[in-house]
Amino acid sequence: MKIKTQAILGTAFLAVSVLSLGALILFKQFKAESKVKMIVGVYNQRILLARDLQELILRLSRSERNYLLFDDPIYLNRILATGDKIDQTARKLSDVESPTGKEIIKQFIQERKDYRGMTNQMIGYMHLNRSDKSKEITRLDLRGATDKMDELLDNIIENNRESISQAESDALSQMVQTRYFTVGSLLFVVLFTAGVWIVVFKINRALTEFRSGFETLEERKFSTIPINPMKRDELSLIGHSFNRMSTAIKNYTENLRKSLLKTN
Repeated sequence: MKIKTQAILGTAFLAVSVLSLGALILFKQFKAESKVKMIVGVYNQRILLARDLQELILRLSRSERNYLLFDDPIYLNRILATGDKIDQTARKLSDVESPTGKEIIKQFIQERKDYRGMTNQMIGYMHLNRSDKSKEITRLDLRGATDKMDELLDNIIENNRESISQAESDALSQMVQTRYFTVGSLLFVVLFTAGVWIVVFKINRALTEFRSGFETLEERKFSTIPINPMKRDELSLIGHSFNRMSTAIKNYTENLRKSLLKTN
């Protein structure tokens, strides 16, 4: 097999290996991006549930305020229905939250129990027609509990936003590293292939000259191979040796021919 053919096969094998490596890197990058999207989706789901809870708490607070003002059963029914929705949404949020978030949800549920007790107390005051002062105290207690629950939900939202930022930052860093590695690998292949072909070209040219020189020897034409005298690499040394051998054979042949002529 010719050296040039071997070089082509070697380069093709190297290119296939690099393409396979690049495909593997892109596949891993795709998996990483999909994983990040899934993680970010979970974080966004937590944020949406926390915001739903905040909206329900605001609605509950308005209903209780109106109930205190107008003593209308409609607002009492709204209070009970909204409270049930808050409990259901809190359980959903607890199911998808992280261990840290679950601890916050536990505090939220405890605050919600205290809040429910205050609501029952408020309803009792309304049925007993207690003084406005008692109602005002109850309203302030409910307002404080509402603020506490809202603060806990703000913590959950902030924690999940920070987690989203961290996940996106990690994914971006990994993507940048992957791209640098891919570009570096491709650059290495290009430079390596170029170097191999330069070496192969020089070797092939030298071997072609050697073959031409041996063919001239077969034809009894004692020519020399053109060689740069400044070079001292292996091929140049072989070329110098060939030229010395060709010159020696030429001189020997000339001397032998002259000796034969003198004898005759």
